[in-house]
Amino acid sequence: MPKIVDHEAMRDGLAERCVEAFADQGYGRSSMRSLAEAAGVSTGTLYHYFANKSALFQHVVERVARLDIGEASQFLVAVYADPAERVRPLMQFVAAAIPRLASHFRVLNEYSIHPDNPGEVWTALMQESRGRYLDALRVALEVEDEARLDMVLLTICGMVLRAMCADPTSTDVDAVVLQLERLLS
Repeated sequence: MPKIVDHEAMRDGLAERCVEAFADQGYGRSSMRSLAEAAGVSTGTLYHYFANKSALFQHVVERVARLDIGEASQFLVAVYADPAERVRPLMQFVAAAIPRLASHFRVLNEYSIHPDNPGEVWTALMQESRGRYLDALRVALEVEDEARLDMVLLTICGMVLRAMCADPTSTDVDAVVLQLERLLS
């Protein structure tokens, strides 16, 4: 009897195993061969699930967005009944994840200017990712005002960018929480 494979689950698993390879090698220096090696599969298997490196990268970005903030928001909702109590642990999660988030930012930036990437693909990918992050923040913080959610997301991005510039205040959670609590009240 032939083996039944959940195609989408396999794509998700391969994408998760390629995150660090993209982060370590960058988009331009990674190849389907090196990504297949990192994922522990043959190059043919990787091509079976993804037409090319750009398609794989796009799936990696989508998967990272779903996992990163999605899992954090679910945890916050389960543990903290009051949405106001969720701001500090959310920012602590972000502060702890800054090294990983910074490496993801670097690869995204590199992909944005790579010849493999048509501009409209980049724009659609970023709009989709922004939507996922805003949806997760909406759930975690129970805030419907998109402008306020955008400010939270921009604050998170700012923390990551400041860390990339070696700003020692990038993980000053107390200062960030104080500002976000004012914004969200």
